[in-house]
Amino acid sequence: MWIAVTWSVMVMALAVSYYFFIFLPAQDAAQVEAVKADTAMRERIEQAKLEQAKSFNDAESRAKSDERARLEACYQGVENNYQALWTQECLDRGGDKNCRLPTAASDSLDAYYRDQRDSCLKSYPQT
Repeated sequence: MWIAVTWSVMVMALAVSYYFFIFLPAQDAAQVEAVKADTAMRERIEQAKLEQAKSFNDAESRAKSDERARLEACYQGVENNYQALWTQECLDRGGDKNCRLPTAASDSLDAYYRDQRDSCLKSYPQT
């Protein structure tokens, strides 16, 4: 009878020892690994969100900068056309290329210039 009780106590001690010294530490290690993996995944998600936001902001900045460049190019084209028309009008009247035009002619060219600049601003609005 003592042998059966001794064996029962030893089996129970072995089971309790296994539970506390092998099973629980393995569970804790697995839980720690799961927490680490979850934390790493959250960090990657946050990094991806930051990169996406940065990319969006960069694209938005590039778009604004492109719009500004298009507006400036339009303004430059208007200025070039205005200068060419002024020069041609002066040459047609027998003067040099930067002559002083009569008021009616200069007012007409100035109105053209303002209308074309307004057209550029309508074509390439700035926000």
